[in-house]
Amino acid sequence: MTLKKTLRHRLLTIMAATVLPWGAMLAPAAAQPLTDADRTLLDMRQAFAKNNPAQLRAALPQVLGHPLEPLAAYWELKARLETASTDEIRSFLNRYAGTYHEDRLRNDWLLLLGKAANWPLFLEELPRYRMNDDREVQCYALLAQRDRLGASAAQQVRALWLAQKKADDGCAAAAQYWLQTRALPAETAWHRARWAMEFNQPAAAIQAVGMLDPAWVSLVNTIHTNPERYLDEKV
Repeated sequence: MTLKKTLRHRLLTIMAATVLPWGAMLAPAAAQPLTDADRTLLDMRQAFAKNNPAQLRAALPQVLGHPLEPLAAYWELKARLETASTDEIRSFLNRYAGTYHEDRLRNDWLLLLGKAANWPLFLEELPRYRMNDDREVQCYALLAQRDRLGASAAQQVRALWLAQKKADDGCAAAAQYWLQTRALPAETAWHRARWAMEFNQPAAAIQAVGMLDPAWVSLVNTIHTNPERYLDEKV
């Protein structure tokens, strides 16, 4: 077996065990035994799942040079992204430029920047976001440019918000802004709430109704948790 084929088999094993939840079942198919760095990657996967930044930081030097180093470095930085400096994040993005995990981290960072309403840095980084498939990031992008877009963005916000399966911050914040400007009708929030109740997403329903009137939140919660009681009280 050529070196290239051997490496492919070994990478398949590691990627299966680190990325896919059922991937460990593929491990016997590997042509070569796992190296120490391979085992460290498996340990890092567990540490990431358990949100153990200290273990990830200690293990990262042991996988430098490994073909899956970008994945390991992503785990390490993602676990402490909320406290990482801009310089650290930029360093990661530059070091792993062009990889999937570079843009994966950028996606995560844009979500944090949007939540913090750090619009200058958000808009600076947004053009570099290649995947551009995260609805919440798209909502933050509209919110960041609300002064320029005005009412013209309302229908984009509506489509993105109604497509979200669960309650989030980005699309909810954008929806709330355009609801307040009346560019988005109150009916949109009721549409969102009805869908959420139908698909057992009470947090999304409460979030939507709360935008219209916070006093209604307890009523929505009662309807979800004890609909029989609510109906009995109305008889």
